[in-house]
Amino acid sequence: MVDRSALVRGARIGGVGLLGLLALQLVFFGLLVAAAAVPDAPIVRHLVTDIRHKDYGPASLPDRMGTQSDSYTECVVVGTGLGRPGLSPLERAGIMPRLASCNNGGPTQLLELDGGQKISTGPYFRYWAGYTVLTRPVLALTTMAGLRIVVGGLLLSAFAALFVAVGTTSGRLAAAALVAPVVLGSNLMSTPVSSFSQALSIAAYVGGAAGIAVAARRSLRWGLAATAVAAAVFCYVDLLTTPPAAWALSVAVLTAVVWGRTRDLRSTLRGFLLSGLVWPVSFTITWVSRWVIAVPFVGAHEVVTGVANQVLFRTEGQYAGVSDALWAPVAKNWDYWMGNVPTARAVLIGVLIVAVVGALASLRRGWRALVAGGIVAAAALVVPFWYETLRNHSQIHAFFTYRSITIALGVIGFAWLATARGPRHDTMVAAGSPTLATPAESPSSGVDVATDARATSAPHVG
Repeated sequence: MVDRSALVRGARIGGVGLLGLLALQLVFFGLLVAAAAVPDAPIVRHLVTDIRHKDYGPASLPDRMGTQSDSYTECVVVGTGLGRPGLSPLERAGIMPRLASCNNGGPTQLLELDGGQKISTGPYFRYWAGYTVLTRPVLALTTMAGLRIVVGGLLLSAFAALFVAVGTTSGRLAAAALVAPVVLGSNLMSTPVSSFSQALSIAAYVGGAAGIAVAARRSLRWGLAATAVAAAVFCYVDLLTTPPAAWALSVAVLTAVVWGRTRDLRSTLRGFLLSGLVWPVSFTITWVSRWVIAVPFVGAHEVVTGVANQVLFRTEGQYAGVSDALWAPVAKNWDYWMGNVPTARAVLIGVLIVAVVGALASLRRGWRALVAGGIVAAAALVVPFWYETLRNHSQIHAFFTYRSITIALGVIGFAWLATARGPRHDTMVAAGSPTLATPAESPSSGVDVATDARATSAPHVG
């Protein structure tokens, strides 16, 4: 029988969460306006210096780690918000003018702007361009080299925060298994100096996962709220680089923390399902909000037409080298990773070994721990799902979308190591432990009851 009071309570919580998410969009836009108020002149001057020192472009530079950099997008990012000096900060944030990339006339436009000439720039409202909140103030003070240092610091800080946050609940070995594949099996460490926009996106979702780990230790409700914020912030700064990596990492971390806090399969599965739903919903609402905000500035027709054309192209659009065959996007990314990253095979073997060892360790803790590890590991499935959904994008941009594979492998290596930590759960159940018989989260009171042998008998109010 359906518990109507639980449904009403869930609807109320969902409604409050939705209102909070919509309010966050106004904050995001306000930050865009503040970034747009930064003067163009010092930014242009520093970028012209970068052109002369050959620090700006060209596109598709090798990253010296076996793969190709995303220097094309670097040029797009530093040119976002430039041009059309007659616009107010509000109009500039709504329209978001953008220079061409480094191989398509960007250097010429920068030189013209530096010489006081007027240039024609189109709107770039498909993405939030939240990175301008960082790039414009930093570029007004320094060159792209300085910006890369700042972003590199953010990337390092995000990984350190994730390691500490996850290690506190799931153990340091599990935390190391989570981050090692992307660090050792991709061009991650080159991104601050060759693809800083990619590094910023990675820092956003890694830092977001750290926040989720901290919040989920308090309660599932707090964890889900942190998941929604993490997805929104990632959408705000990202240019459709590796959303499945962010999605998978967020779900895996929350699910593992819920298991570590409750030692209850039902609660763990609930956390997996809810976080797996909350992340894409928040990501989508945030993205659509950007298009809605752009309507008063560029017109409904241009927004609808531009967005619809891009959605059709990225999902089923024809392009050289793009195949319509089933699993072609997965194969393209897998082959790129295996064929270009020198450490790919070693990382794959290492993950498989760690997963087997972790599964055996989980089994020693009881079959529930083994099943819980499988639930955590299932978060990796969003990566092939995303590849197949955005078939065109996943094949054209395999040179950076492949990185989601390493996050998926990190999730798999992490899963059973995380659930192997703690007391033997089956023994506790067999002994009739009252701590496991008590629901992990009381829907009526919001009081979390500790459910592992290390906890005290007193409830923890969350």
